[in-house]
Amino acid sequence: MEKLLSRESPSLKNHRRQRFWQILFPIILVSIGLFASMILLVFSSRSQNRLMADISTIWLVFPLLFLFLVFTAIAFGLIYALHLLTKKTPEISRKVQLIFFKIENYSKKASNILVKPVFGIHEVLSTIGKFLGRSS
Repeated sequence: MEKLLSRESPSLKNHRRQRFWQILFPIILVSIGLFASMILLVFSSRSQNRLMADISTIWLVFPLLFLFLVFTAIAFGLIYALHLLTKKTPEISRKVQLIFFKIENYSKKASNILVKPVFGIHEVLSTIGKFLGRSS
């Protein structure tokens, strides 16, 4: 019973061991390798290596510049579309507002027409009630 309640179960120990060897150890090993290769490149620079580094930098930066150009064009397009939208919005919203004013007026007229008979019946009944109440 105590073995089941123990925090250090065999599966937990196995998990910790696998976590180190399958996750942490490869990450540490690759990080050390990259760091060592960077140090090696820094200290072994020659004129030919410098030329190749400059060419590599150009080839790495060129696609980024192209992407920047595309994103800039998209941003300017969105800004222009927003400008046109803000110019058209007052006109369109005025038309929509007029449509809703018409709908409101028609609904008020319809509700008044529908309620008129009910109010008429209540008016007649209250008039009869007052007349009968005064005459007695």
